[in-house]
Amino acid sequence: VGRGATQDGRSAGVGGRRVARAQNQQHGVADAAGHGLGQQQRAVAPVRARCGVVLAASAAYYFLADAAGLPVLVAATLGNFVLGGLIGRSREPARGWWTAVGAAANLGLLASFKYGDAASPLGISFFTFGAVAYLVDVRRGVLAAEGSLLRFASAMAFFPKITAGPIARFGPILPQLGLPAPGWADFREGAWRIAVGLAKKTLVAG
Repeated sequence: VGRGATQDGRSAGVGGRRVARAQNQQHGVADAAGHGLGQQQRAVAPVRARCGVVLAASAAYYFLADAAGLPVLVAATLGNFVLGGLIGRSREPARGWWTAVGAAANLGLLASFKYGDAASPLGISFFTFGAVAYLVDVRRGVLAAEGSLLRFASAMAFFPKITAGPIARFGPILPQLGLPAPGWADFREGAWRIAVGLAKKTLVAG
């Protein structure tokens, strides 16, 4: 019994360290980057306001593109936010059970529209598989369960990738929503990437 308890304690300790590292990566990146850019820049673009702007823009874009599918996206966002929290707070084997429930619910939602009579909501494949990947990452301890519904919804409905992909994992997106305001170097890099991508699409894919 003593050896079993010791092994359980070690397993719990390993899981705790994984979650702690994920939390540091997810929430600590903003603090580390923010010190380098100064207090004034952080005040100009607070994180909460930025996520609100991103979410509002994403909701407006989705509403204009597919108003009928917006309730499905909202329901999927709320459901996966709750499931992620349940997985993050649970211990094995409950973590595995909640992950299985979440994966089945997401895939069932996707199948009901893909193979049913109703029209598929815009981008349902992208945000469904992205949500499944998020739940699996939380279960494995790779990513901490997101505690902010605003930030989770901003990542879930992020309009540049929700209709055209790729299927993006939440790990790279969530920390970026907490970074300080972008500088001119970031704008130049973004403009360059857009120009290169447009050239590739026009010359190669076109």
